[in-house]
Amino acid sequence: MDTSPHAPLADSLGFWLLRAANALKLDYDGALTAYGITFNQFMVLRAVDRASEQPTPSLIAQVLGITPPVATRLTRKLADKDLLARRRNPRDQRQVDLGLTDQGRTTLKAAERWMNQADKQLEIHVEGARVGGPSGLKQDLAAVVRFCDRWDPEDI
Repeated sequence: MDTSPHAPLADSLGFWLLRAANALKLDYDGALTAYGITFNQFMVLRAVDRASEQPTPSLIAQVLGITPPVATRLTRKLADKDLLARRRNPRDQRQVDLGLTDQGRTTLKAAERWMNQADKQLEIHVEGARVGGPSGLKQDLAAVVRFCDRWDPEDI
């Protein structure tokens, strides 16, 4: 009989996804303090850097799966740290355009080196844990995200 603290919830996929996300966020937040950012701020910087169109807080919210107010709060904090530039769109004053500052690019590049190493270590650990290895897990998690994007909990 499993007597671990999580035993009552161990049969729930949602529980394990939440635990995994929280564990990674805690570890990543701790490591990224060396760069003066949190994991969420890192993801915003990366999303702005890799955007295929002019990044805005709304686009960042959509890409990261967060609410627009959270995206706005994160982009303001990054602007306060001089890592992100926030400018009113000249064609639509209601819209804010985002861009990395020079310091933001430098911080992102340094943090990405750490993140790439962390991802490699995580992939090595996961590789032996499941059929399909890391790419299979990424596909599984992407399927969960796609499911959640279109799922209506009231349908149950």
